[in-house]
Amino acid sequence: MNDVSNATSPQLTIPSGAPHNKFTRYARSVSSDHTHLFPMVPTTRPLVVGIDLRTLGMDPRAYPDLLEIARRRDIVAVKLLIRRNDDAAIAESWMQAIEIDELHTLSFTDRESASRFGDALEFSVHSTRAGQIAAMRMCRFFDIYTVLDAHDATTTDLSDTDRLDAAVLAAVGYALGTDVIVSLAPTVGRADVADNDVVTTVTPEDLAPVFGHYLRMTGNCIIAQICTGRSVNEVGARSITEFYANGVAAVAPLLDTLHLAARLAGKTEAAADVETVQARLRRAARALDEVLAALARTNGRDIKPTVDTVESVSEAFDRELLYLIAVFDTYARAYLRWMYPTESKPLLKSLHSKTTLTRYVDPHYPGPVGADLLRQVHELQQYAFICSQLRNRIHAAMLPTAPFANRAYGSAQAIAIDLSAVGIEPNQQQTDRLGVWKTELNPLSAETLVVADIATAAVELFITAAEYVDVFSRLILTIKPVGAPDADNLLGMAADDTGAQLPPPASIEQRYRDLFGWKR
Repeated sequence: MNDVSNATSPQLTIPSGAPHNKFTRYARSVSSDHTHLFPMVPTTRPLVVGIDLRTLGMDPRAYPDLLEIARRRDIVAVKLLIRRNDDAAIAESWMQAIEIDELHTLSFTDRESASRFGDALEFSVHSTRAGQIAAMRMCRFFDIYTVLDAHDATTTDLSDTDRLDAAVLAAVGYALGTDVIVSLAPTVGRADVADNDVVTTVTPEDLAPVFGHYLRMTGNCIIAQICTGRSVNEVGARSITEFYANGVAAVAPLLDTLHLAARLAGKTEAAADVETVQARLRRAARALDEVLAALARTNGRDIKPTVDTVESVSEAFDRELLYLIAVFDTYARAYLRWMYPTESKPLLKSLHSKTTLTRYVDPHYPGPVGADLLRQVHELQQYAFICSQLRNRIHAAMLPTAPFANRAYGSAQAIAIDLSAVGIEPNQQQTDRLGVWKTELNPLSAETLVVADIATAAVELFITAAEYVDVFSRLILTIKPVGAPDADNLLGMAADDTGAQLPPPASIEQRYRDLFGWKR
């Protein structure tokens, strides 16, 4: 009756030293001259956004969403980055578009333009305001790390120049205190580029999720400002709770549709059941945000995260898991009440269990109509089962999260989950998606552990959970169950719409999707 974890395939390939894939789109800590974005003692400061002008080009109007965020001058500080050999007209067009007079010019043009400082390459960045030099900083990075990254990479699509440019961006971003740099460089967000552990880089469209995270963590409910003439209209939620509720409705629209169907049909108990699922998914999203906020106090240049940071990350991840399991439990039990309303005893099952699907779901949705939805449901259940394995560990003992070396060189560490201690054996797809890698227990030991990057695991487990409940909602809403004569007519209520494409989201819904787009 109990689920059995996926057996390790003979062809399973677990990367050594670093994962092949991991989530990198959260702000990192900056140099000691600047405060953390989310310090242990809460304070509010602007989100510092660097813009890599040489990759974005001459026309700022090509990036309307980026400009909208950059113009939020009350909460966003923009740093325009350009190299001394770039066309000055590029900087002028961006300064006019964003209405700022500050520019940061890098002396670095190629390897020969930099000097040596011990084993590091060194270059300067001059900050000007209204054309006058306001400050000058020296930036350094170990160029040997780009060579080591290239040696360990599983692909050869990045050139030496690409990797060197990424190191330059990270060095200047770290020195200037940027929380995130917007760029179209081919190295953006790549797990095989160590400099993405130092300074977060995103494409223009992926700035929105970082900005959304900043808004939620600083209690700011205004998601957009619309300028009409001399007036500015603010668009947003009435509370952070509503902010999260709107986000959950945007990332799981079929669950929201099921809730609406229950309310329109006057099924108050069913509507309350769905509201409970939504509330727990909302709280899981908030816990995920707090995982990433705590991780914003770490950086790939630091040797080891602090004890307080590890505790904050671990505690928030525990809460995320507990709420996700509550989502699976609540939804399964509500579904079973709808499917078997005459049962004398409640069926205490959960959607994290494969047995629940094979015994209580599959038999009622046979045939080709729901085959694709059932296939998706079963694939996503595997991630829900991993949530349950991690949750079981929380109830039995502490979940083993700790800093581990996340590169085959250097001393930098990342907070990860020790899967070896939990007894989880991921398959190849889960290994790739959850940011799994093998690492040494310590430099003097030959013993290796299988660990999962906690940022990547936290994001993927939430995303797959949201997708799971959404696909399951579509299954039970659009297909009438067979072999269940007493089933509530909520099941299959929209059967005529089976296979229909959802209409495109309204602009406000799309905005919330963008702000909650941890992964696209």
